[in-house]
Amino acid sequence: MCRRLRDLCLIPQLLRTVRVEATGGRVLPVARSLLPWLGRHAPHVRRLTLRLELHDIAPEAERSELGAAIVGCVMACGAVGQLQELELEDGTADAPLSWLPALRSLRRVEAHGSDLRLTADASRHGALRDMRLDCGKLIVDAAARLPLSLTSLSVCDHISAHMPEQVGPAGMRMLRLGSRRRLCLSYV
Repeated sequence: MCRRLRDLCLIPQLLRTVRVEATGGRVLPVARSLLPWLGRHAPHVRRLTLRLELHDIAPEAERSELGAAIVGCVMACGAVGQLQELELEDGTADAPLSWLPALRSLRRVEAHGSDLRLTADASRHGALRDMRLDCGKLIVDAAARLPLSLTSLSVCDHISAHMPEQVGPAGMRMLRLGSRRRLCLSYV
């Protein structure tokens, strides 16, 4: 009976949406086991939600390991080109979004974290329409560029006093926001 149930749970139609949540001491074991599982089943995943939060007092080594596992999971799904929606809520500090340009089929991304870091030029990303970033501090490297395909951008930075150049008014002119596009910037 267990094998039949397992086989039933792994049919491609049920794998289109994958949602994983864990907190505290369970986070790293869950993240470690998720990576090889996604390696096998990523071709079927269209929507991935990861809510993996360590304790606030977790050592830096654990935070780094979780960050690497999250990037590995995202890249496993993105490598096969089927991932369309991604939602990340993680407890890692200074989480890089370096994987963004590689996820060519991604249409929507929502990322929450203490600090988020845009590191790469994603201006040529043609599919991404909706991006929502909610963080303590948004860090944007000099080479980073937002996708020109965006029709909706929401950035909520709870610490910074100023918007990064790539997200501020000059960056918005480059996005050519028209009447059907939505922009929400919140720096409080």
